Amino acid sequence: MIRADEEMPMEPLVLFGNLLNGKSVDENFKAYMLIAEAAQFLGVSEGTLRNWERTGKIEVSRHPINRYRLYRRSDLALILAAAGGARRTTLRSGRKPA
Repeated sequence: MIRADEEMPMEPLVLFGNLLNGKSVDENFKAYMLIAEAAQFLGVSEGTLRNWERTGKIEVSRHPINRYRLYRRSDLALILAAAGGARRTTLRSGRKPA
């Protein structure tokens, strides 16, 4: 805990300032998705995204304060386009749609 007579470390604030690049917080974070949103967008599980991050298949940023994973919307759109834009779905019966 930081005492009143101690100076607060600036690292998170510096990181936050660098992440913004002159944009407002709302403008900047609209360019990113959280892991649940990104997984739904790509049609994969959150675990798959974590594996892709671990193996270097996808670049992930971190929120400067809470360290949540942030996925750039433009990167996700490129991945989806490279996959042909088709998402595999399975019927409840376990069969793939025709």
